[in-house]
Amino acid sequence: MIGGNPNGYLHGTLNPIDGSITGTNISYIYPDMETCLLGQFKDGRMQDAQQSSILDLGCDEHGLLFVKHYSPPDPKSPHLYYEAPSNISFGAGPPDTMDPYEKKWLELKPASTVEMGQGVFTRRDLEKGTLVSSYSGFVFSKRNGELGLYQKRCAMNSTKSDDERRKCKKYSLYIPARNSQINIPPEFDHPDNFISSLGPKVY
Repeated sequence: MIGGNPNGYLHGTLNPIDGSITGTNISYIYPDMETCLLGQFKDGRMQDAQQSSILDLGCDEHGLLFVKHYSPPDPKSPHLYYEAPSNISFGAGPPDTMDPYEKKWLELKPASTVEMGQGVFTRRDLEKGTLVSSYSGFVFSKRNGELGLYQKRCAMNSTKSDDERRKCKKYSLYIPARNSQINIPPEFDHPDNFISSLGPKVY
């Protein structure tokens, strides 16, 4: 799967009836080839999974790697799932849970000076090109008018101060292929209610 070098992977036995990536013992393996999300997938989309780790790899008769053993997920760990990103969804859930792979590499804490607020810091030394975070947020489609409505409500709202309106565009990132914009409304931009990804703050 796209993302990092090496890439991430979906791993499991294909459904024998239709060849789909569907089942209860399928994992998404992050680019570090160690951290993974293990659980139920349907047509390649995560329905209910928990954090796990790869303990042992094997190699089949065709020379293909496969996972021999996973660590048992902690019963108390969050149950994660995928949903399509939209103007009301970040694309994953639960929304108050930080991505376990990102949590392994990054942390959010006060910067060296009070005026700078909070910053993103690495937990360990990183090699150049290491994928540590993904850019996520609400997706506002220009085609169906969502982006225009958001701008009218926030960035172009004359009842807001200049500073408030600037914050409406703080995390804007346009996606030409989708004719959409990723953004984070100002009301979500504070430590107690921030999205599960630190990608926008890294950016």
